[in-house]
Amino acid sequence: MSREADRSQRIGALTRAIEAQPDDPAPYLYRGELLAELGEAERALQDFRRAALLADGQFKTQSWGVVAQVIRDRALRGLQQAQGALGRAAKRGGEA
Repeated sequence: MSREADRSQRIGALTRAIEAQPDDPAPYLYRGELLAELGEAERALQDFRRAALLADGQFKTQSWGVVAQVIRDRALRGLQQAQGALGRAAKRGGEA
C-alpha cells in the first residue's frame, strides 16, 4: 500500500470516528495532523480548531484534564502551523 493510500485510509477511519463520537477531540487532532501533512491546511485548520475547543471544554469539566490539555496544546500548535501555511500560500499567490 502506498503512503498516500495509507493516509487516505487513516483519514477515512478518523472521519468515521468523528461521526461516531463528535465530542471526542482526539480524532479531530489526528485527522488535522494528517491533513496538514498532505498540505490541506484549510481543512487541517478546521480540525485543529475543533480539537482545541473540545479539549478545552474537557479540561475544565473532566478528571482527565491532563490528557485534554495535551490534546489542546497539540491542536493549538497545529493551528499555528496551518495558519502559517495558509499565510505563506496567500503571500505566494499575491506575488504571482
